[in-house]
Amino acid sequence: MKMDEFKVIENIIRITDDMDIPDDVVISNGDDCFGFNFSGTLITTTDTMVDGIHFLVEKFSPYDIGVKSALSNISDISAMGGIPLYALVSLIIPPFFELEFILDVYKGMKDVFSKYNIYIGGGNISRGRDFTITLMLIGKVEGKALTRSGAKPGDLIFVSGSIGDSSLGLEILLKKGKGPHLSEIESYLVSRHINPSPRVELAQSLVGVATSCIDISDGFIQDLEHILESSGVGAQVFLEKIPTSSEYSVYISREKTYNNLVEF
Repeated sequence: MKMDEFKVIENIIRITDDMDIPDDVVISNGDDCFGFNFSGTLITTTDTMVDGIHFLVEKFSPYDIGVKSALSNISDISAMGGIPLYALVSLIIPPFFELEFILDVYKGMKDVFSKYNIYIGGGNISRGRDFTITLMLIGKVEGKALTRSGAKPGDLIFVSGSIGDSSLGLEILLKKGKGPHLSEIESYLVSRHINPSPRVELAQSLVGVATSCIDISDGFIQDLEHILESSGVGAQVFLEKIPTSSEYSVYISREKTYNNLVEF
């Protein structure tokens, strides 16, 4: 079935039509450009997710793809102590994709954005070989933004939440998919991958307190290295103090036991 671009846009507008339009918006969704009044420090982030690289359409539901893409971008804004405000959404859609798939992706994004009071100001749709989502988020910082370059000798390193759940969740998704056949622990880990938790309020409370901050999306060590390089410092990490969830520990223990039995 050939994708009708204008039909897709028409249906997307219906999905987002009930979103509250913030008072600062002067040109809303549906025009050539999106416009808003602003004062203060504006911050922006953009991220692209491609089928086959960042997710697999045969393993993720379209709704979950929308949820994950939205939450990942919000986390970038929150990592700077920012308040997310507006989103621009661009999609590259293969011609054989069904309309319902695209609308379910958009519903996932819309539900997340509505939860965080983020208004979808517009976007773009184009045809292409691989399904691709590019999101641009616009936010503001009240005070001085948290950056990667402020760490100083003597600073302590903190993480919020637990480390490693998302990575295991992706591993389970790729092996088994998602559904009722998963154990309770596996379902929890999968949900941690699909539904990451942006620390929006926490990060805002750290403005003026923390010297540096980063979103852990590439892994604890790799993202810590970004801070160290930007700040020109080194770090001593106590691995036994890195927080992990009980689900993570149980799953790792079971997998280790299973692998030992298979090897035996």
